[in-house]
Order: sequence, then structure tokens, then C-alpha cells
Amino acid sequence: MNTTLSKDSLRLATKLIGTPYLVNGKDPKGFDCWGLVWYFYNKIGIKTTDPLDYSFRKTAKTKSKAFNEALISNNFVRIEKPQKNCIVSFSKNGYTVHVGIFLGKTEGCLHSCSNGVVCENIEKIKSLRCLTYEFYQWQKLA
Repeated sequence: MNTTLSKDSLRLATKLIGTPYLVNGKDPKGFDCWGLVWYFYNKIGIKTTDPLDYSFRKTAKTKSKAFNEALISNNFVRIEKPQKNCIVSFSKNGYTVHVGIFLGKTEGCLHSCSNGVVCENIEKIKSLRCLTYEFYQWQKLA
């Protein structure tokens, strides 16, 4: 399955905006950042493994390790240029500390933060939190 932006995925993203932040949240009652990514991908038809419980990703190091393991086990590969519906991995000091979904240059990045689910420009997220970012695309196995 290709993850190009469709009306359905954009409609889903729009419906999720405003959902409250909830540690370990992975449904419309509340999301943390990885729970939102997991939910979004599963809803657009890409089945991914459940996100690790927050207790396993409390520190930057363990969060980064959990994220990297999730990427590998769910067939995500790093890409240079962002593609619509790809994962954006935000890092600080070499550790992944936050994730979101790139919806497009004009649409922004869907992510869950202390304000709940929002859609913001990735440059704004990067500069406000002093982060770097990378992009990951799901690939169907042959």
C-alpha cells in the first residue's frame, strides 16, 4: 500500500485535531505522540505493532530505542525528502523525542503535544523545541 495523501487520510487527520493529550493514549479519547502515529497508520490501512507502554520510553534514550525498533519491525525506511503521510521523527542530542505525521508542506505535521493533537509547520516545531527531524516512509514488503 502506498501512503500518498488521500482525501480519507486528510479527513481523518482533521477529525483528530483537538483530541486531548494522554500518556499511553492511542485512541480518540486521547493520544500521546506515538499512539497518534500508530492509530493514524492503522486507520489508513497500514497495520503496525502497538506502541510500547510509556514506562518503557520515559527517557530520551529509551524513547529513541523504542522508536527505532518500531520503525524496523513495521517496515519504515528513512527518506531524504518528505512524502505525504510519512513519519516525522524529531530528535534532540541524537535521540528521538517526538514523532508526528507529515501531511504536506501546506498541511503541516499532525502531532500530539501537551496541547493535544494539533497540526503545525514542522519548522515551527523544530525551532520552538530546538530539535532536528528526519522522515520515514512505510514500505510494503515484496
